[in-house]
Amino acid sequence: MGEVERDEVGRPEVPLAADQPTTLLGFLDGQRATLEWTCHGLSDEQLRATLHPTVITLGGLLKHLARVEDHWFSEVVAEGGQQELSRPSVRWVLVHMIEEYARHNGHADLLREAVDGQTGE
Repeated sequence: MGEVERDEVGRPEVPLAADQPTTLLGFLDGQRATLEWTCHGLSDEQLRATLHPTVITLGGLLKHLARVEDHWFSEVVAEGGQQELSRPSVRWVLVHMIEEYARHNGHADLLREAVDGQTGE
C-alpha cells in the first residue's frame, strides 16, 4: 500500500476508491484524527475544564471514546461478545464507531471553542 494522503492539518484522507473495509477504516481514522486535532495543544487543566451547563470535558470525551472502542473491538469483535452482542458484524461496529466519533467531535468543537477560542472546520 502507498502512503496515506493527509489534509492540511495532517488528518488522513479517506480513499475515494477502495474496498468496503478500507473505506470504513478510513472514515474511522479520520474521525479519530479530528478528535486528536481538536484536543491538540491543550493543557491538562484545559482538557478538564467544564463549561456550564454541561459537565462534559474534552478529556472526558477522550476517555469515553477510548472505553467505547475497547469495548466494541476487544470484547464484541475480538472475543465474540455477549450473546445479544455477538450478532453485530464488523461492518456494523465500524459504522457505529464512526457515528460515535462524529457525534462527539461536534461536542468537542464547541468545548474547544469555549476553552480557548480555537475552532475546527
